[in-house]
Amino acid sequence: MTVASQETWVALLSAPGKSALASIGLSGPKGWEILKGVFLPRGGEKLPLIPTALETRLGRLGMGRGDEIVLGIQSVNPFHARLHCHGGTQVVKMALSQLEKAGARRCAWQEFTRVEIPCRIQADSRIAVAQARTRKAAAVLTNQASGLLREWFDSLVQTIRAKENTKAVETINQIQNWSHLGSHLIHSWKVLVAGASNAGKSSLVNALVGFQRCLVSEIEGTTRDVLWWETAMEGWPVNLADMAGFRDNPTELEAEGLQIGLEQSEQADLCLWLLDPTRPLVFPPKSIPTEKLQFVVNKIDLLPLHRNWPQDAWLVSALKGEGVDALVKAIAKRLVPQDPPADQPIPHEEAFVIALQIAREDLLAMRNNDAVNHLSPWIMG
Repeated sequence: MTVASQETWVALLSAPGKSALASIGLSGPKGWEILKGVFLPRGGEKLPLIPTALETRLGRLGMGRGDEIVLGIQSVNPFHARLHCHGGTQVVKMALSQLEKAGARRCAWQEFTRVEIPCRIQADSRIAVAQARTRKAAAVLTNQASGLLREWFDSLVQTIRAKENTKAVETINQIQNWSHLGSHLIHSWKVLVAGASNAGKSSLVNALVGFQRCLVSEIEGTTRDVLWWETAMEGWPVNLADMAGFRDNPTELEAEGLQIGLEQSEQADLCLWLLDPTRPLVFPPKSIPTEKLQFVVNKIDLLPLHRNWPQDAWLVSALKGEGVDALVKAIAKRLVPQDPPADQPIPHEEAFVIALQIAREDLLAMRNNDAVNHLSPWIMG
């Protein structure tokens, strides 16, 4: 969003819907004048001509009707304030309406964040925190939003301007090693469970998710489509799917489901190919990339079994739960071989990663000014 410097913005910052409390943000050069026109402090006194940073007041909006509101002044220049009120939808609606009528312009909380935080890197990191699917991902993003990524970026730009190109390229290379992890802090990893019909794929998905999500049946061909379920493995967000099983003479619906599953395997980060050792082993089609493939032997509780499966296969009994915890850890380790240190800057936006790649090419060609120009929008917003 292009923000006009003279606009004053208002937004609901807490979650929409009913809640115990709601928080409203007000930011812009006319913010104090707007508040002086609509905010009535408790006790009848008027707001002073000039606001004081970090000041807190109790009062009401409008003509003194309605619920009490706590007003907090975060900063004066630039002006940023918070209004905290009862979380009922009508109370919030009334408060926003009063501020709009007084001259504030309403926007979504994401745009408001960019108003208050002009640096695009920090603003986007703050927004990303709210989109994180797990606490662990949120913690990593919170570190970025707290200034970690911005400090790294400032140091990189200084290195470029000092014409230390070798050091700058190495700095970019180092952070790019974490870009794959960064891309999954908001968008979960995708893990596809595939294999022969009745190999126990649905049972394994249920065991990994923690409760029954997929229909389990001894009848082959029960699963005919690809359904994704959200879970977490070692704290990382994972979308898990069970696809139709491979077998001779599939029905038309099964064949369609298999085709969809094969297409999904191209988008998956990992494909768990389930082997049933109680039957002749069925191996995956060549269309599934080998770098994404991991064999899993199911039904290890049914002994004796022939053991001609791949040596690097993971062993599990989905029905009995044997090896499931170890499998979860192994999947997480495969997806994230190394957890990032707390002080590790991590790029989490594809556009930022691309900008770094372009800047790296500029540096290799000794075009330092071009490198700075390609990176500058991430500071200015």
